[in-house]
Amino acid sequence: MIGKSVIFKPNRENLNLYIILGGAFFTLGLLDVILNSLFKANITSFLPLNFSFFTPIFFGLIGLHFIRIEFSGNKILDSINKNINSNWFNALLTLLVIFLLIKTTPGLLNWLFFDADFIGVSKEECSREGACWIFVYVWFERFIYGLYPNEEIWRINFVFLTLIISTILLAYSPDRLKKYFLIFLLISPFFLWKLILSGGNFGLEWVETNAWGGLSLTFIISIFALLFCFPIGTFLALGRRSSYPVIRYSCIGFIEFWRGVPLITVACHEDLTASDLVGRYLLEGDDTRWVDGPITRATKVGAICYLDEVVEARKDTTVLIHPLTDYRRLLPVEKRGELLEAADGFILVMSYNPGYQSALKDLKHSTRQRFIAIEFGYPDRDQETEIIAQESGVDLTIASELAKLAEKVRNLKEHGLGEGVSTRLLVYAGKLIHQGISPRRACEVAVVWALTDDLEVQRSIEEVVTSIFEE
Repeated sequence: MIGKSVIFKPNRENLNLYIILGGAFFTLGLLDVILNSLFKANITSFLPLNFSFFTPIFFGLIGLHFIRIEFSGNKILDSINKNINSNWFNALLTLLVIFLLIKTTPGLLNWLFFDADFIGVSKEECSREGACWIFVYVWFERFIYGLYPNEEIWRINFVFLTLIISTILLAYSPDRLKKYFLIFLLISPFFLWKLILSGGNFGLEWVETNAWGGLSLTFIISIFALLFCFPIGTFLALGRRSSYPVIRYSCIGFIEFWRGVPLITVACHEDLTASDLVGRYLLEGDDTRWVDGPITRATKVGAICYLDEVVEARKDTTVLIHPLTDYRRLLPVEKRGELLEAADGFILVMSYNPGYQSALKDLKHSTRQRFIAIEFGYPDRDQETEIIAQESGVDLTIASELAKLAEKVRNLKEHGLGEGVSTRLLVYAGKLIHQGISPRRACEVAVVWALTDDLEVQRSIEEVVTSIFEE
């Protein structure tokens, strides 16, 4: 009994003995795994198969047990016992990780290097069982740059090289110059990516953002996240702990609004019924099942419910929102005999284009007066020019001419034109021009014919187009 207690209860008094015993048993288990994995040799083959399979774990656990001595005075040993050998469970996990690495590493190295194909010009030349590095080599540019034009790849390299050099200069420059490099690093990405990567200026070809991709796009998104998200997140985190109520509640409101409020959108049309908004019973086999409509879901969870082009819906349908939009904040669900109270955070938003209104399609005064109204007009000429250039890919000169066309056509509303030309139609025309269609033809199909079927009004718009685009 004394002998057993001495052997199986390690202590500081026989530290060297336990380290030798523990190291021997652990090495034996490790050697068993290595020989079996690398050389297909089993030193415990004389044992039954089931027992032989677990002998490395058995030897390893005994070895780790012998060195599990609290406050041994040896810094390395104490660190091992504290982090990976504090108890039987941690010891078992440690052994499993070590043995798994030993067993998988040789196969992984064979696949990556020894059995891999490195020489060739196409993936069809990969004849071995390992990795096909030829494929990676052939498609390397696509992995890095996505669909960015090959002849323009230098622009990506230039931008990232500029940022890398600036970062190095920031790290090793004198203290009096660091702030200038820091300011440059903060503001330069926006100009570099707008002017160099996107192009469209200084003789550089415009490159659509859908052509960006690969590892370079990952870096761009990461840098933007660091430049925008991290500072803003830090400011909001500090602001919500501010002692000033205005700052604190503004930050809390912003965080809670964007973090926790979903958006439910409903495209309104003339066949939209109250059941489409509130919900209905559906047949499911021999049973019926109730399915909540979008406005019911929004009411329950406190979401934003957006009714797009609400004037297109029947007036008897939109009436059901009245109890939700006054002091009551209630939604009657008549088919279930329920009266739902709107959850905190519920917001009802609706929109419509006043140009679509007529005597038969107008918003009821009782509905209109339950909302705060915000009117959106057309953007000014300079702003619209930038939008057209950005969205269509045309240069600023063509975009400016299209914006000028929009101003002139919108003035024709007083002469029989029901609705002015939208920015959307100008972008369509710009895309056609960018694809090689003549400006006059592009404006004809995207603007003139899209606005009206009245031949007299079409001729008036065509005269405006001719006065701006001579060819």
